[in-house]
Amino acid sequence: MDTLSDVLNSVRFQGAMYGLIECTAPWGFRMPRAEGHIRLIMLVRGGCLIHFAGEEDVISVKAGELLLAKKDAVCEFMDSRSSIVMPIEELCANMPTRGQKLRLGARSSFVACNSGGANGDYAAQSHAADVEVASRVSVAYREGSAIDGAIDGATYGAGEDSSGNGSGDRARGQNITSLMLGCFTLDENQRNPFVASLPDVIHLNSDHVASEVGLESTIRLLTTEVAGKGPGGDILVGRLSEAILVQIIRAYITQIKNCKETPGWLKAIADPQIGSALSLIHEKPEAPWTVASLAEAVNMSRTSFATRFASLVNATPIDYLTSWRMHKALVLLRDGDANVEYVGSAVGYTSRAAFAKAFKKEFGKSPGEFRDSLNGDKQVVIQV
Repeated sequence: MDTLSDVLNSVRFQGAMYGLIECTAPWGFRMPRAEGHIRLIMLVRGGCLIHFAGEEDVISVKAGELLLAKKDAVCEFMDSRSSIVMPIEELCANMPTRGQKLRLGARSSFVACNSGGANGDYAAQSHAADVEVASRVSVAYREGSAIDGAIDGATYGAGEDSSGNGSGDRARGQNITSLMLGCFTLDENQRNPFVASLPDVIHLNSDHVASEVGLESTIRLLTTEVAGKGPGGDILVGRLSEAILVQIIRAYITQIKNCKETPGWLKAIADPQIGSALSLIHEKPEAPWTVASLAEAVNMSRTSFATRFASLVNATPIDYLTSWRMHKALVLLRDGDANVEYVGSAVGYTSRAAFAKAFKKEFGKSPGEFRDSLNGDKQVVIQV
């Protein structure tokens, strides 16, 4: 198993997508903090501005672009800087689910609707938005363009002018932006090199999306499933969103591979020699690795290897090896019923005392204390 797959396979994370949000200028809404998960933001048509609390810059996002945001901060979405921004909880009673659409802005009917009977009837409440069944959403593509949305029978292309202030649709007299929001919930117990190496925000423009093989197709299928009500769709949406996460990370690795100013674990796995060393650690974490043996395995001198490894991974080879062993031990304790001696041996420790000391240093609990606490531990789940 490759290094990225090994790390992601050991992370307890779950992808979730909300329904479509359709905004007609002027509009603006504010989402709460996102502790414990990573946001996924996808622009289907139009454009908008996105601002994270504490940041000076506002991000302009166009149709066909994606944001993956680890940053735990209040997030504002708007068609222009001059628009009034309202808390999302004041605009709608509930976020839209699969097969529903939340309308905000000038075209809203100033009610929030929740699905009622089997025929899709809705009960109105006094909020400035409405949730309706999405009548039809598909995503089509033109040659040379990214995601072009065909929504409710009208086609809008990523190649149009959608500069983040609604100008792309203003030319049509509609000022419409459509977007999808989702999140990945993470296990609060785990300290994972993948999560630690993520920047606060990854922004993929349409060229980046197009360059990652299969990403557009996955987005197209996900968009269609989010808008529909087909059987098994909830599971399919979750799996597709998880696939998109991996594809976004691939595209990001391609971006930073040759960037000297961007160190980190994700760049390290793309490095021919350091990436090979990481693969060896992940393939056999129980092996008696030393700096010298890892350096020899990737045809580097001990000093050059140690220096380059630390500069990319932000940890020494032995510190990383120990941290990954503890991560694997946590997974074995969490997901299995093996005793502590077996788990310690599986990650390279012949002494239970040495294993328990290393585990407690990493997680603040002994292996036994961690296992005893599992029934009380909860996964962090925050609604955005």
